[in-house]
Amino acid sequence: MSIEFHSSRKYLLSLIVLCATVSTVYFSPVATSQEPNTTQGRGRVDWIFVLDTSASMRGAGGTSDIFDRVKSALETFINNTEQGDSVTVYTFDRDTMLRPTVHISDNTDRRDLINTLRSLEANGDRTHTGKAVRDAIERAGELKQRGEAERRTPSIVLLTDGIEDVRGIPNPVPILSNVKRLSEIQPYLFYVSLGDEHDSLVDQLVRNPALPPGRGEVIRDKNALDIRNIVERIRPVVAVLSPTPSPTPVQVNINVEPINLDFGEIKPGKQTGPETLNLNSNIDVVVELSLDGQPAGIGLIEPSGPIALKADQATSFDVRLGVAGDAADGQRTFLLKANMRNDMGTSLPPDAEIRLGSVECRLGVKHVPLWRTLLPWFAVVLVLLLCGLIGVCMYMGTTPRGLLAMFEGRRLLEGELEILRPKPAQPEDEFVNLSGLNSRRVVLSEVVPDGAARDADAELETARAKGVKLMRLRRINGYVRVNGAEISFADLYDGDTIELGDARLRFNWFDRRRPDETGDAFN
Repeated sequence: MSIEFHSSRKYLLSLIVLCATVSTVYFSPVATSQEPNTTQGRGRVDWIFVLDTSASMRGAGGTSDIFDRVKSALETFINNTEQGDSVTVYTFDRDTMLRPTVHISDNTDRRDLINTLRSLEANGDRTHTGKAVRDAIERAGELKQRGEAERRTPSIVLLTDGIEDVRGIPNPVPILSNVKRLSEIQPYLFYVSLGDEHDSLVDQLVRNPALPPGRGEVIRDKNALDIRNIVERIRPVVAVLSPTPSPTPVQVNINVEPINLDFGEIKPGKQTGPETLNLNSNIDVVVELSLDGQPAGIGLIEPSGPIALKADQATSFDVRLGVAGDAADGQRTFLLKANMRNDMGTSLPPDAEIRLGSVECRLGVKHVPLWRTLLPWFAVVLVLLLCGLIGVCMYMGTTPRGLLAMFEGRRLLEGELEILRPKPAQPEDEFVNLSGLNSRRVVLSEVVPDGAARDADAELETARAKGVKLMRLRRINGYVRVNGAEISFADLYDGDTIELGDARLRFNWFDRRRPDETGDAFN
């Protein structure tokens, strides 16, 4: 019995050792060139997945239905996460929705994550990428505040099938506004582009010098045909702690503030107003600004040449853009980039890390109708005329209505006609008050007794010559005489006599006597 007992115990110990060996072989992490097969010195990863839930992900609008394939790939990834890692899932369309961060300790945590993932739907009508990226970076920053942060690596994986669409969203977050916070947190950032359209602004964010080399990667996978392999390939890329840190290369940091400029709206063929930009560098360098993003019809007017930067000294200058005369209407979004000028005395080590700042610019081009351009000038002229009218009225002691009556009076007949032959039946009919007619002209046959003018007639009207008001008689038909001389037309003065057939009239216009032969003024 004793022999059997000891034999059984020995067999049991051997079996335990064998099981431990098998467990070590099958459940230890797979060794790769990026990740050593040891947990000593290895950091854990805080995975942050940012998943587009706009309707295009499930085929709305004629796109490919890729949503289930993407969720299936993430499910496989979660099943293979290592103990000690954490997983956070963000979804975004109009806004961002955060699911609680899950720290992986066993399969129960993985199963809870997968159930959350399977419940997701893609029904959104917008794609607010800028806010989703901002929220993910902020979450990475929160995770880095923990006590074990020096042994953990935040890694953000953005999966989307299109470009940002923020129509109708108030105060949207620009994608490139995340550059500053990204440089502070420095997570890994993977942009997995799954659709026909590729967002160039996200591409620029990922490749921005704000991230150290190797921490940003752009992956194209149209229609998510290789999404499972792509997601799995991301895992070994994430850096782990190295027992022997490599030497830190020389860094050149060129910072730009502000990171957003709005030049408003401008007409084709015009220049924008100046916008102030600040540049600073940690070493002496020479830079030159350029426009990126192919802004059709837009050119950089100012600054027109290179800019010398002194170490740790901010340099301010004005930026002015020009718009071509044939530029089409529309909103432009593009980058203003600072580029190194190595040909102008800047000497850097070959392994120097250069981080160049950039500014996201917005500019609207809009044709303005001519009438809208002239409208302010019309208003100015109108105000000036009104002021002049008020001044004249005050000077002449009258109202605008009275002034109008005065000007109208300059055009009306003045004086009187005295009918000499034939004598009217009533003495009061001998005189015709021309001023009382309130008219610019009168036909003489209408004021003399019937038939007296016979076949002759003339018209008396007002005229002006060299600023002087005249009373002018113009023959209509027959013989018309003024002061005994036959006329076609003649200017009348005080005391002139007019003959029409048997009718004879005297024109009376006090203080308006005929000039003398020397051309002197009126007597």
